[in-house]
Amino acid sequence: MQPLRDPGTQGVCSSRHCPLSKKKATTRSDEYSRIEENSLSKMASVLSSEMAELKRLLKSLQPVTCASPVKTTQEDVNVQNQGAGEESLDSLCFSDLDVFSTSASDSFFNDHGDTVDVAVQPSPQDAFTGHPAAEGSSSSPPKRCSKIARTLSSMAEADSIGMGHAPEIEQPVAALVVSPDKALRGNFLQMALLAMGHVTRELGNLTAMLLAARRQVWLAQARLPEDSMAETIEVAALGRPLYPGMLYDCRKDSFIPGVTLWNSKSLNENVDIRPQTKTDLKFSSSDSLSSKVSLLDVSASLKASFLGGLVEVGGSAKYLHDTKSSNQQSRVTMYYSETTSFKQLTMNHLGEITYPQVFNQKTATHVVMAVLYGVQAFMVFDRTFSEEENKQMIEGDLNVMVKKIPKFSIEGKGAINMTDDDKKVAEKIKCTFYGDVRLEQNPTTFTEALEVYKKLPTILKENPEKVVPVKVWLYPLNLLNDNAAQLKTEISASAVSIEVIMEGLEEVERTYNDFPKTLVSIFSDVTHRLRLFKNSLRNYKAKLLKKIGSVLPTIREGEKEEKLIEDILKIHNSSPFNADMLKQWLDDAKSELDLLNSNNEMLNGIKMENADNLNTIHLNPNIEFVVCLTFTSLSYKDPYLSTLTEFKGLDEKQNISLASVRKWFRDPDVIIKMRENLGLFKSFSEANKDEKRIHFIISAISNPSSPGSSIYLYEKGKLTDTQFQPVSKPPPPIVKDTSNQIMSLRLQKSPTGKTVQYRVEYKEVKSDSGPEEQWDVQNTADEDFTQTGLESGKKYLIRYRIVGKVGWSMRFKAIKVVSNTGYKYIDGDCHRANYKEFLFDDKDKIVEENHFNPVKNIKNK
Repeated sequence: MQPLRDPGTQGVCSSRHCPLSKKKATTRSDEYSRIEENSLSKMASVLSSEMAELKRLLKSLQPVTCASPVKTTQEDVNVQNQGAGEESLDSLCFSDLDVFSTSASDSFFNDHGDTVDVAVQPSPQDAFTGHPAAEGSSSSPPKRCSKIARTLSSMAEADSIGMGHAPEIEQPVAALVVSPDKALRGNFLQMALLAMGHVTRELGNLTAMLLAARRQVWLAQARLPEDSMAETIEVAALGRPLYPGMLYDCRKDSFIPGVTLWNSKSLNENVDIRPQTKTDLKFSSSDSLSSKVSLLDVSASLKASFLGGLVEVGGSAKYLHDTKSSNQQSRVTMYYSETTSFKQLTMNHLGEITYPQVFNQKTATHVVMAVLYGVQAFMVFDRTFSEEENKQMIEGDLNVMVKKIPKFSIEGKGAINMTDDDKKVAEKIKCTFYGDVRLEQNPTTFTEALEVYKKLPTILKENPEKVVPVKVWLYPLNLLNDNAAQLKTEISASAVSIEVIMEGLEEVERTYNDFPKTLVSIFSDVTHRLRLFKNSLRNYKAKLLKKIGSVLPTIREGEKEEKLIEDILKIHNSSPFNADMLKQWLDDAKSELDLLNSNNEMLNGIKMENADNLNTIHLNPNIEFVVCLTFTSLSYKDPYLSTLTEFKGLDEKQNISLASVRKWFRDPDVIIKMRENLGLFKSFSEANKDEKRIHFIISAISNPSSPGSSIYLYEKGKLTDTQFQPVSKPPPPIVKDTSNQIMSLRLQKSPTGKTVQYRVEYKEVKSDSGPEEQWDVQNTADEDFTQTGLESGKKYLIRYRIVGKVGWSMRFKAIKVVSNTGYKYIDGDCHRANYKEFLFDDKDKIVEENHFNPVKNIKNK
């Protein structure tokens, strides 16, 4: 919440019609200094001038006589009347009215036209009683010459007593100058007195108006004691149904529905409405809470209330709840706002409280005095990307596209003038709309958002009554009644700390959301840990916000100090839920999942199965063997998760000690063993992928005796081996002899598993033979293999593989030999050996050829 800023600079209201001023008055004696001093000074100056003019005019109404025709000047004499009537007039006009000193009254008569000569017949018998020239006269003035109608008699010897020249008399006044006889005849005196009465009454009304204005100025500007919050407060409406006259509790940042200080008639009759049109368009590429509240002009105190769960937002303000769900997500927000009118309560009825008992209830601290109406809308544009894509390039393209929206034009039939490159970028952008206007359908794509943006001004123009409160100004109730509840302390610095903590927790949630969902769902142990982590974090976050929300009102009403929030945040930072510890655990969990995922990617095409689904596979009669790459270390007790679930709360600081446990995926020996098992399983599954009776799967079953992974063998639904070693690709065969139409080889056993027999395959190489030509196959249990019946001088390709208990191994690369080339072995030494080694693909195409030079000293074993 913020003090009311100068509305003239904001385009909200003018101080001439807004009872809420920019600043507080420092004391009640200088209340005029807090409103438009020029206007008030001018008002007082004019009033003083008018009163001086009226006073002189009243004096001129009293008949004046002159001794002879004279031309008078003002500086010759200063006539002063000392009658009781005049004293009454002075008392009436000036006793209770303190006006600014001004020279306007002193120069009043200098501002009029030319002087005139006035000639009046002398009348000695009506000489003014008490005048020095009349003291020797034995005759007394007529009784009808009362003090109210005193006249200045003309004197035969005016020059001798310094009265040769009377003051200048203006034309309007000269018209009133008559002889004493005429002045005291008929109803002239009554008319003069009646005129004086009317003038006095108008002066009284004018004085009362000035005093009332001074009272209102004091009421709006008088300063409260230093320990109270008497400022007018500016608050963002955030979609709440606020209106002038509604009561508001700044301690909880909540409004009080159904209770007011004035009845509806009084409120409706004392409302001032002014047009206030303004349109604004902003863009933001930040998803932080600070940038969001900045767009909505939310104060630090109101932000703390929002974070504490005290404020329920609506309309466009629901944007505050929208956060990125993934770190693989780029976002740009477009903010559109338009204000239409400013409605405020006048000050006329502030002293006429209809329901004064509301003050004693102490349910509210302020009353809504003014509301700015309009609409706001947010369009949130998101673009997801993979880890392989360039994040900075994608964010740049998105930012450029969104900022182009005001420049795009919509042609006939709704076609958008957009280049092909822009269309490709726009197709990958999603949109979420939050606004105060009701649309037939909210936009979800970039194109739909562009169309809505072009229609927004028209929608508001066609439905001006659909505006909502955008901003309100609150007036302290304790300025109206000392019994009203007060806002004594504001939340300032703590709001920033709360925001930092909440954004740290949201970052943890985004990291969690990036975990591969498919992989997590397969491994139930991993799923259980992640779910426990998420639930613990969610519950703690709710408790933290509830705790903060519960202490904010007590701090604002002065019962507790703001240090209480700092203590809560310190407890959080020392808890297992601090962001650093949460991120460390997620890093470990991600390492574990990355290891599992790498195995899955290496075994592309092999299905991962939950351990609970194995029975379904075993029941298939066509499957004789099930070979399973089993992760054996996924089930374990995590001490950190136990600490999260056992955390007591935020009431007191706790000493957290976590036992140092080396996790299985951090053990290098375990990783080496897993690599070996992965290689064996991969080659064996590829060699037997066409065998329908053998089924290959990936699963997780806890087995502490084989940390990391192991290969399980199931035979007809029964687990027969938890450390199954399949046969693997054999070493190259040893060519012993290719003479006399025979080929003699020494075959070698599989490096792993149990070799049951060998499967030897050979064929003649013909110039016109294709890769589809069949191989001749012979199975043998002996290491020494001899093939007879070869044609002399012909070339042959030979390869072999190991046959195990279950399936066979990958083939060794084929070698090319030539019959009857004179290979002779003497004492095991080959003196002529010249052959080529070939690598064949699945379709028997040669993909690799290696030539072997003559080799000696190959032992004939």
